[in-house]
Amino acid sequence: MSLEIANKLIEYELSVSKLYDACAERFPKLSEFWKGLAIEEIKHADTIKELIDQVDGRTLVLNEKRFNIRPLEISLEHVKSVTQRVIYEQIDLLVVISLSLDIEQSIIESKYYEIFAGKSREFNDRLRKVRDESRSHANLIRSMKQKALSGEI
Repeated sequence: MSLEIANKLIEYELSVSKLYDACAERFPKLSEFWKGLAIEEIKHADTIKELIDQVDGRTLVLNEKRFNIRPLEISLEHVKSVTQRVIYEQIDLLVVISLSLDIEQSIIESKYYEIFAGKSREFNDRLRKVRDESRSHANLIRSMKQKALSGEI
């Protein structure tokens, strides 16, 4: 069983976490906000690792052929590039928020989590939680963007 895409998903989640950690450093007034998102991204990576360990070919299946890995690799490079910009450039908060929102929305739209398929209620609940948290991240960042646009932050 190939785990290439699953491992890239883990790397992606951890890279998004690093981005949010960089944002917490760059924008200390919003550190708690960014660190909260970073922690959840690590939890998502841990969930993917746990799901990989539970793949048995019967109750939980890994179907990496469902997706092409190249778009995920491109997204991963984009996240790393944004992180470098946050660390090394004088990047505006609104730009960072907009880029982070794009990243979160791409997580939702890519549906890469569908590489896992299973019938157990526990599996479906865990996968639903990761999807819901990704949507929540997008909503939180969208709300932060509105505050930035209105001058509240």
